[in-house]
Amino acid sequence: MHASGIGKAMLAYMPRAAVVKLTETNGLPEFTPKTLTFPDMLYSDLEAIAGRGLAFGASNGG
Repeated sequence: MHASGIGKAMLAYMPRAAVVKLTETNGLPEFTPKTLTFPDMLYSDLEAIAGRGLAFGASNGG
């Protein structure tokens, strides 16, 4: 979910505790060189997505 715009849009509106549990359980595997693989970077990106109401995949600028 963390590597696609649609997945990040879904994560952005989930409770933080649920996102943390998902990342702890599943990790953040790297699919491309631009995939966010550090939790703090992902959480920051999710906050930005929720703020602007729009998510991008790694290949589309975010």
